[in-house]
Amino acid sequence: MALFLTSFVALLVIIDPMGNAAVFTGLSRHYSRRDSAKIAVKATLIATLVLLIFGAFGDKLLSFMGVTYEAFKIAGGLLLFYTAFKMVLGGHEQTDPQAGEDIAIFPLAIPLMAGPGAITAFILLLQEAQTTATSFWWVVGAMVAVELISCACLIAAVQLKKLLGTSTLSILARIMGILLAALAVQFVLDGVMAV
Repeated sequence: MALFLTSFVALLVIIDPMGNAAVFTGLSRHYSRRDSAKIAVKATLIATLVLLIFGAFGDKLLSFMGVTYEAFKIAGGLLLFYTAFKMVLGGHEQTDPQAGEDIAIFPLAIPLMAGPGAITAFILLLQEAQTTATSFWWVVGAMVAVELISCACLIAAVQLKKLLGTSTLSILARIMGILLAALAVQFVLDGVMAV
C-alpha cells in the first residue's frame, strides 16, 4: 500500500491533471461538449496504453535505440514547447473542429498525460516494484487512478467553457500557453543538466 501511495503522489504531481485541464479548456474551445468529452476519454485511453507499453518495454526499447532518459526528456520538452508556442500566438483558435480527435493524441495524451517525465517515473517505479507481483500491480493501479482523475478533470474543464465565454477562454489559453512553455523549457533544462 505504501508503494501505491508513493506512486500515486509522484505520478499525480508529474501528470498534473488540473494543469492539463486548463490547457484542454483552451485547446477544445471550438468543440461541442460531447466531442470534448470524447477527446478526453480517448486521450486518457491512449495515455494509459502508452504508459503500459513503456512500462513493459520502454527500458529495453530506449536502450536498444541508444536513447537516454535525458534525451527523451529534452525531445518531450521541445514538442511541448511547440504546442505552447501555438497557444500563446492563438494557433489553437484556428483548429478545425473536424480534426478534434488529433488533440487527443497530441498534445493531450503525449506529452501532457504520458510525457517523458511520467514515462520515466513509471518505468522507475516498476523497477522498484519488481520484488513481488503484488507491488507491480500497486504501481499499475496508481497510474490508472491518476489517469482516471485526469480524465475527470478534462471532462470537468468542458463545463468551464460554458461559464467563462470565448474571450475569457482565449486569455486563459494564452496564459496557460506561457506556463506550458515554461514547463517545456524546464523539461529541456532538466535533461541538459542531467547530461
